[in-house]
Amino acid sequence: MIGPYCDLPYSTSSVFNISGMSYGAISKPAVLALSHGAKKSGGWINTDEGGLSLYHLRSGCDLVFQIGTTKYGVRDKKGLLSDEKLKQVAAH
Repeated sequence: MIGPYCDLPYSTSSVFNISGMSYGAISKPAVLALSHGAKKSGGWINTDEGGLSLYHLRSGCDLVFQIGTTKYGVRDKKGLLSDEKLKQVAAH
């Protein structure tokens, strides 16, 4: 369990999950296959620095949305963290 003392702790049934990787370097079918595999296994998939795509979302698996160093996912054109983009991701 992650955040057992939070209002909404996260728990997963899988000890195997899909770590962040350069999803831009692999094909749409590959991202879809990984996403569906995560859903079937009860695990999660890390979006890595490339941001969130519709292919990550299609299966309905749990996601770890990586924003720490992300250049494309939640930053504005000046490279600053964008509250608006964060809200859009949270809405998914």
